[in-house]
Amino acid sequence: MPLSTSLTPFRFILFSVFLLAQFTSSGQVLKKRGQLGVAAVALTDSLAQISGLKKKQGVWVRQVLAGSTAEQIGIRPGDVVIQINQQAITAPTDLMAFAQQVVEGDSLRITLLRGGNPQTLRGLAKPRPIPLSADLALTYDHFSFTDNGKQAGQIRTIVKRAKTFAGQKLPVVYFIQGTSCLSMAYLPDGDPYKLATDELARRGFAVFMIEKPGMGDNTGTASCQSTGFNTELAAFTQGYKRLLTYDWVDTSRIFLFGHSLGGITAPLLAQTYRPRGIIVFGGVLRTWHDYMVDVIRDQKILEGAEPAQAEADLQALRPFLYSYFYQKQSPKELVSANPIIEPLVRRLLDYEADSLIFGRHYTFWQELNAHNLYAAWQTIHTPVLALYGEADSNALKPDDHIQIAAIVNRQHPGLATYQLVAKTNHSMQLAGTMAAYLQHRHEAGQQYPFNTGMFDDIGKWIRQIG
Repeated sequence: MPLSTSLTPFRFILFSVFLLAQFTSSGQVLKKRGQLGVAAVALTDSLAQISGLKKKQGVWVRQVLAGSTAEQIGIRPGDVVIQINQQAITAPTDLMAFAQQVVEGDSLRITLLRGGNPQTLRGLAKPRPIPLSADLALTYDHFSFTDNGKQAGQIRTIVKRAKTFAGQKLPVVYFIQGTSCLSMAYLPDGDPYKLATDELARRGFAVFMIEKPGMGDNTGTASCQSTGFNTELAAFTQGYKRLLTYDWVDTSRIFLFGHSLGGITAPLLAQTYRPRGIIVFGGVLRTWHDYMVDVIRDQKILEGAEPAQAEADLQALRPFLYSYFYQKQSPKELVSANPIIEPLVRRLLDYEADSLIFGRHYTFWQELNAHNLYAAWQTIHTPVLALYGEADSNALKPDDHIQIAAIVNRQHPGLATYQLVAKTNHSMQLAGTMAAYLQHRHEAGQQYPFNTGMFDDIGKWIRQIG
């Protein structure tokens, strides 16, 4: 697995739409998505018989979420939904597709069968609730995003602050997330990004975040999976521009916090805007090609693969990697030309749907690989804190973080600090040594506590910088 939050993925079968109307400083409205709030399954012959149906049609409701739109409208477990707003629902994917289009306040007309008898229910879509601790507050805004000079939709911004510091002008931490296509506004309890931003807010910082294109409440943007790295970088850069417009921001005290892939985005963003400081955790300095070499071989060995086999797999993939990263050929072209490597590409690079590598469009990684990160860090003129977790099996080794500090200090002695974060994995959890973490992480019921203490150190570093 390359850089990511590294938690077990949350697999929700509750079909949700997220929404919530919020006025911005420009007077415009970017609606949040809502929540339908039903778990539905395909209608089998046995379920059709139980439901009193003479023929199979619709989807069978297994669960209704408390407080959801579905509960408010009157949907019950055991109902068979056959139509919403005159759109036929024949499979759970139909229900999911419809749910993704709904926003708060939309009128819903749901036709279902209950005990074999048709019923029509009506109501308005409710917003999806946002998990938030009682001591924290969220503020929403958005900005118009342009990509290569063209209008490319609206992007949601989120600010998290502790209520204790309400009304104060606070230092800002611009939190830049990693690889995954996820919404920063709707993080579930226990998600490392929710916990990290909570901890930063509680320590007296305003935490600024944006949604990646295609995620959360954004409208008119391309899907996250189809977005290239340069487009994503442009979104984060324009987010910084938006941040500078707020009157509550002390523009001399903006800090970047890049986690995982965000640790690559941060120094590139700093080529356009100069933050007061940069914090990176669990990133890389190597080209993405060189990092993939280590993932294919060294990470697999760490995870228990036979060293000789891991090296053999790498050698088999070296021509593919070169052609993919440096000749910009597509995975589809390459596996078509050499079908014998396709199983390896699918297994080791999570290649799927003819265009996705590790869940992102293959051009995302090609664009990322083209950036000279050594050059980016060499131009940094602000303090840097480079953090590596002792049990970070995604970043693999501390070398890149040590080198980041060395590059900055070569130009500006003493400006950068490298710090090993003891017993901490890529998800910022206390997991023990690397060996202990890799040995026990897949055991049933294994859970690791979040490392809140590392944020004491980060907070102290920021305040020392001023």
